Amino acid sequence: MRIKLLPLVFLGFLMGLLAACGSAPVASGEPDFCADEYEQQQLIIKAQAAAKELKIHWIDSLMDNWYTSNRFNGTILVAERGEVLYRGALGYANLQTKDTLSLDSPFQLASASKPITALSVLTLYEKGLLHLDSAVTAYIPELPYTNVTIRHLLTHRSGLPRYMSLGHVHWFDKSQALSNCDMLEIYIKNKPALEFKPGSRFIYSNSNYAMLAAVVEAVSGQDFGDYVHDAIFAPLGMNNSFIYSKCKQEEIPQDVLGYVHSGRGRYGEVGNDYLNGVTGDKGAYSTVEDLFKLDQALYDETLLKQSTLDEAFTPYGQIPKRHHDDYGLGWRIDKYRPNIVYHTGWWKGFRTMFIRKLDTRQTVIALNNRENMLPYKLCWQIIEQLNNMPASTPLYDSLDSGDSGDAMGGGVGR
Repeated sequence: MRIKLLPLVFLGFLMGLLAACGSAPVASGEPDFCADEYEQQQLIIKAQAAAKELKIHWIDSLMDNWYTSNRFNGTILVAERGEVLYRGALGYANLQTKDTLSLDSPFQLASASKPITALSVLTLYEKGLLHLDSAVTAYIPELPYTNVTIRHLLTHRSGLPRYMSLGHVHWFDKSQALSNCDMLEIYIKNKPALEFKPGSRFIYSNSNYAMLAAVVEAVSGQDFGDYVHDAIFAPLGMNNSFIYSKCKQEEIPQDVLGYVHSGRGRYGEVGNDYLNGVTGDKGAYSTVEDLFKLDQALYDETLLKQSTLDEAFTPYGQIPKRHHDDYGLGWRIDKYRPNIVYHTGWWKGFRTMFIRKLDTRQTVIALNNRENMLPYKLCWQIIEQLNNMPASTPLYDSLDSGDSGDAMGGGVGR
């Protein structure tokens, strides 16, 4: 049952105000309605504390329900105006050994890696090393698409054919990981046609962000993972975050495994296949605590200027009517809920969600390592409840509301 948090808090505040003022001295037949400024401030502080406790209690009860009903196995953090309301690690990192999760457990972010990739591009833009409306061929001259710009890639409007499908056809030794350089070589050598004229329409595709990682490497002269570490993770103290590529390291250096549901309560561990060599579209590993550091840095210009972030959070339109969101520079932008930017993720058994409500500075981050569990619905429910929004439309609750990846290998570990 949905409860209206803010009306209850406001009612409690009024009752407290009346109770405190009801016994105030009377002068000239009129009650002194808490004229003392100190008393008023104390009442406000108490009302704010009561509101916070109500929110914490509700989130705690909600998470207990989701976990005990086997709908959540992961970590979650909920914050408001820089203050954490709830943080929790619920369930197992490894179902076989029963190793429990901790708040320091890094998860594969899946497509929630895309905001990090976009931020890395925007740091180069602010350094004057890259221009958003320049052709990608200004940085990778061999690429056979002269009319595709950096902005087209950032906003999923490039028309690039899907690299996963191309890799399935043209990458013959699947025992060897496909790198971003190998991916580029497939485009350069085979010159597959664009799917549509760049800028003419929106089609979400992992190829855009894999290509952006290659651009970062070309412009910075560094490996993509090294650049992200130096430009984002290290300055923000995100000490449990990294970019993983199978091309650099065979085994993933963390203990949280991704699982797919095989029916009758059984789960199968997802293998580490050749597509995990490509980064940018996925491949970032992080924790809820580290992502909260990133979230907070985007409010005080620690990482980027506010003017750059305003551009990143601007919807670019031309989205099909059936879509419930638009897309900016690395962020999904809710068309029906104001001041919300977010990103979902779904890859190799991992489901992730990162929501930021900009006006109230509310943050919900959920990382899950069982692909049949849907943190999207949970996170929207929290945001809606904290803001007394209407319940989500079915679009937000469906299996397709997350990021299912590309046709080859995306959501189910094929």
